[in-house]
Amino acid sequence: MTSPADLRLLSVTTHSYPPQRYSGSEMSTHDMCMSLMEHGVRPTVLAKLDLKWLRRSSFPYEVIRVRDPVKQIATVVARRTPAVAVIQAGAQIECARQLVALGVPTLVYVRDVQFERLSGAYFEHPLLSYAANSSFTAGEVQRTFGITCDVIPPLVRRAAYETESERTHVAFVNPHRAKGLRTMFALARRLPQCKFIVVECWPLSQWDRAKLRIAAKRIGNITWCAATTDMRTVYHRARILLAPSRWNEGWGRVVTEAHISGIPVIATDIGGLPESVGGGGILIDRDAGDEAWADAVELLWNDPTVYAEYVAAARAASMRPEVDEHRLCEALLAKFNAMLAQK
Repeated sequence: MTSPADLRLLSVTTHSYPPQRYSGSEMSTHDMCMSLMEHGVRPTVLAKLDLKWLRRSSFPYEVIRVRDPVKQIATVVARRTPAVAVIQAGAQIECARQLVALGVPTLVYVRDVQFERLSGAYFEHPLLSYAANSSFTAGEVQRTFGITCDVIPPLVRRAAYETESERTHVAFVNPHRAKGLRTMFALARRLPQCKFIVVECWPLSQWDRAKLRIAAKRIGNITWCAATTDMRTVYHRARILLAPSRWNEGWGRVVTEAHISGIPVIATDIGGLPESVGGGGILIDRDAGDEAWADAVELLWNDPTVYAEYVAAARAASMRPEVDEHRLCEALLAKFNAMLAQK
């Protein structure tokens, strides 16, 4: 069996990679690589090159950026000879077919349930294994494709996110419609006594960014921030994390990030969010109106006793075994060794 110090890992995504793109998948990949390196694993990330961003960036592990990652898999495998591969996001099925054809034991890490974007179906193969970021996601994969996934929530490194918060703002990450952008704007208008901070995540066109920033400025109580590699600058100000998603989140990585600093979350009762929130926040019915969201924000904003209870619950949620970074790293290592043993 391969020891961690001998294990070369190829992590594949057809998305671009920080600092070109920030999302839960990319940040989870980064934290996974950082944690595995502490065990001697040598990771390489293969990602898409965004030609709009040609500045250099450096990581303590190798990142290969190419225009079409799918077409470069064979070349990268030949040159890096990975022991195992993990497919993180994007064209997972195309990547999986190439990797198993090349004889590489491959883990498909399912992070969302927008299966209509797959351009195909997940499939079974002796060299293919599956993991999902939540029980919800695993259940949807089983129901849709008849495939069983191990449940491995996103790995979040506590030291990279923990901060002492001033608790002055309602934080909202990823200003897109699917993430509840309309609800955030409605709450900012409805609650002028509250200060909001909005952080970009998924790419925005220059036109969309300009429109949104103008709208935020007109409301007057919204601070708009560019995407960042250091979310502590956001959580340092956050009293509440708002996650009013309209789609079935696989997990909701920002929830775990916020919990680490004892920041309660108000989230939609949808997808995997009930799993990630646990007791560390308030869940709002997906069909509830703005009044229900405003009531929840005002409760945590105005009642110090209730707020203190939710802060304690958020910290407790961050200490659950299922989100412990060391346990998750061990689970990944065990999965890789099991895959190698079956080769």
